[in-house]
Amino acid sequence: MVKDHALIYSFLHEYFQEKNLQRKILARRRFLRLLWRLKTHFDWEELLLFPHLKEKNSKDIKQLINEHQEIKQLLKVINDKTENDDFSTEKEEKELEKLLKRHSEFEDKKLYPKLDKKLNEKEKKKLIEEMISQIATDY
Repeated sequence: MVKDHALIYSFLHEYFQEKNLQRKILARRRFLRLLWRLKTHFDWEELLLFPHLKEKNSKDIKQLINEHQEIKQLLKVINDKTENDDFSTEKEEKELEKLLKRHSEFEDKKLYPKLDKKLNEKEKKKLIEEMISQIATDY
């Protein structure tokens, strides 16, 4: 999941780069790729990962789900604007980048290490297999 965060950041910065170069079509494509990656990432967490922690760590899970909703709202605003060729989305992009950073740092430093300690090897293997299966169905 940590590697997935790096991929998400690379997609976000590719979108910024194309937008800054005023290549709107390419920027839009990069944004849609980012949107798809985040949807997949959130689905992994909410459908596969969080059920393993729900009762064990509900405060943290609630926080992360709330952040997912905030991120989705920002993505919707950016998507709606850029879909209509309006790229005046700097305010939303700054907020998105800030929220993604805070969110991924919390997961990388607090949630994933806890999960790693709580799950046995068999549970970890099953979770990874479910994630791989989800990737296959996304294509």
